[in-house]
Amino acid sequence: MTGPDVLFDGEHVQLLHFRRDSRIGLLTFDIMHARANGRNAFGKKLCERIGYDLLAVVPKYPCWYPAEEMRRIASISGQIGGATRIAYGASMGGYGALRWGRQMGAEVVLACSPQYSIDPKAIGDGDRRYARHFRPDVHLDMDIRPEHIPTGSVMIYDPCFRLDRIHADRMLFPSVTGIPLPHMGHRTVECLAGSVLATSVFEGLIAGRISAIRKVLLERRKITHSFPIHLAQAALQRGKLELADRIAQKVIEPWSRHRLLAQIAGKRQNYSGAADHFRSALLVRPECRLTRLQLGKLGQPSLLGHEDIAREAPAKTRQGTP
Repeated sequence: MTGPDVLFDGEHVQLLHFRRDSRIGLLTFDIMHARANGRNAFGKKLCERIGYDLLAVVPKYPCWYPAEEMRRIASISGQIGGATRIAYGASMGGYGALRWGRQMGAEVVLACSPQYSIDPKAIGDGDRRYARHFRPDVHLDMDIRPEHIPTGSVMIYDPCFRLDRIHADRMLFPSVTGIPLPHMGHRTVECLAGSVLATSVFEGLIAGRISAIRKVLLERRKITHSFPIHLAQAALQRGKLELADRIAQKVIEPWSRHRLLAQIAGKRQNYSGAADHFRSALLVRPECRLTRLQLGKLGQPSLLGHEDIAREAPAKTRQGTP
């Protein structure tokens, strides 16, 4: 893959083209944490591995792809022929793929945990996560409507995650098939990890094999990092402490594992055990204010200052403590 060519460089976004001759191409929209630098883009490494042409919209800040610049970009992308293009993105990128993919020439859309809008008037008080990024002068004509989305598109989301379901329920138009992936939280995009699996999903989208895609993603969900975390949280919320404990022990990522075990210990009124797990979580992420606050609620200081925890973490890791 050569490039990229910077086709547009505006106030809010860049449009990059990583040229490659391929039957299928991706049109990607990056996440809110991405920052345009003229080189990197969501899906770049994936397209290098699988040989896809890549047209990428990259934000300069959490902009949610403002209409004024996106319409200018759409006129540019419309001049690019070649591959059958799939619009693809997660979270803010999922919003961009659904709202602008069709206008930029995509045949279908694959959106992971997208937003319907971040306009507080449109989404109400049910989800305030992104309200601080809304600018009335910038985010005009933001809501996603049926005519924006090509037929055969797919939206994946966690129906158990209330905040994301608020958005998903508003976008289950006739042109969109929703694939629920329970107990993934906001990280449904993890189910697409791996070039072989991603290629099979993209080719399935073009061919309209939605049932096969659903089966593949539900199976892949079981081996993601996020699945046991959210499954354990669900068991904990239902008061099934033994089940939550067994699942939490299988969580690979140590910060999440210790926080889950701390909550389980707290439910069992084992407050010293809960404090120990919260401190172990701080060894992994000493900057986490929430963990410190939870220790404070237990009446337990973290004992170590921020700098002390940072210094001690490598030693603990060498001794085998997560």
